[in-house]
Amino acid sequence: MIAETSEGMMEKSIEQRLSYLENRLAIQDLRHTYWLSVVDRDLETMLGCYAQDAHSEFGFGFVLDGIDAFRSFYTKQFANEDLVIQVPRGTNGLITLVDEDNATGSWLIDVIIVRKSVEYGVRSGVRYHEKYKKEGGAWKISYQKTSYLYWTTQTMREGM
Repeated sequence: MIAETSEGMMEKSIEQRLSYLENRLAIQDLRHTYWLSVVDRDLETMLGCYAQDAHSEFGFGFVLDGIDAFRSFYTKQFANEDLVIQVPRGTNGLITLVDEDNATGSWLIDVIIVRKSVEYGVRSGVRYHEKYKKEGGAWKISYQKTSYLYWTTQTMREGM
């Protein structure tokens, strides 16, 4: 399957359609696993979502290359005692299968961040532009670029 989206799938064989759906659901599960591991501060599960040679552009000139860079960054993030919680929620995922081992995706993310050091929480809207590849038979994030859409703040008393 080259550059498959849901359009035109009805002309494919049942095996091709099933393969498409299995791959698409596996990538969705990968994304959901990643987001929940951020909430849980589960470093190993989160790192397991990335390819060994993953590349991420978080914006503001911040770039990570390779799983060791991700491990170093997220070890510090998850150990940060000022960070009370970070809750990413994704929606509107659009996944395109390039071939059996490569895909692209785009997601809209709403992220809530609460810190001890400030009396307000931050909410940001983010768009992820991603590439995925299979490693050891499992889909992994191989490229990630973050585009920020908005930032808002809310005092903690307003949210209670």
